[in-house]
Amino acid sequence: MPDAELLKVSAADHLTDTRILEQQTERMLKDTKADKFIENFTGQWLKLREIDSTVPDKKLYPEYDEYLRNSIFEETKYFFKEILKNDLSIMNFIDSE
Repeated sequence: MPDAELLKVSAADHLTDTRILEQQTERMLKDTKADKFIENFTGQWLKLREIDSTVPDKKLYPEYDEYLRNSIFEETKYFFKEILKNDLSIMNFIDSE
């Protein structure tokens, strides 16, 4: 949700100015609410919320445990956060290791 400052800037029609739009975007990405956005976005987009709906077969994947499950979730969020906060190319999603 837009905060008071963004609403004020928008009402004054200043978001058409690329410099101001970039400033507002950077400001909002530094806010703690950005972490909630990242969690919710990746949860919906990549269906990370459903990670517990299936459990890998222990015989096929004996190394799968709670730590690995949490790491899968956290690594995905941090990867998305890195791309978002550093304005990296969308190609990083397609061509990453």
